[in-house]
Amino acid sequence: MRIIYNRVTWYSKLLAMLLFASLPFIGFYFGVQYQKSQSPPLDLSSGIMGHVLIGPQCPVQIMGEGSCDDKPYQTQIEIFEKENSGKSLKTISTNSEGYFKAELLPGIYILRVRGGNPFPACGEQEVEVEAYQFRDSTLYCDKGIR
Repeated sequence: MRIIYNRVTWYSKLLAMLLFASLPFIGFYFGVQYQKSQSPPLDLSSGIMGHVLIGPQCPVQIMGEGSCDDKPYQTQIEIFEKENSGKSLKTISTNSEGYFKAELLPGIYILRVRGGNPFPACGEQEVEVEAYQFRDSTLYCDKGIR
């Protein structure tokens, strides 16, 4: 039997069709395997947690009177990387008790609580996140009562 390489047959068409259909899947598989070998998996077992308080609740506070203590504040917190403070990394919300939690990679971050205009006036806080730890942070907002 002599093989003729320049003739199109039914099995050469079938082989070409199978190769054409399977190449994207083969390429995707090897691309995923390559990506896994090049970058380590992200471990987000670190971040920031804490809560936001608003106060004062009374114009004149008397020491030991619990009704005038700062109260939890439900709001949003913008998180910025310190090196790139012009661009928001993520925005998180506090729950009704003022608590929040954000998973972040190790680094230095700026937390900015969204307040009102002009009150409540909420500042910002710089927090350093270390690997495999959640940093506790309490943020305060000024209600404006004097």
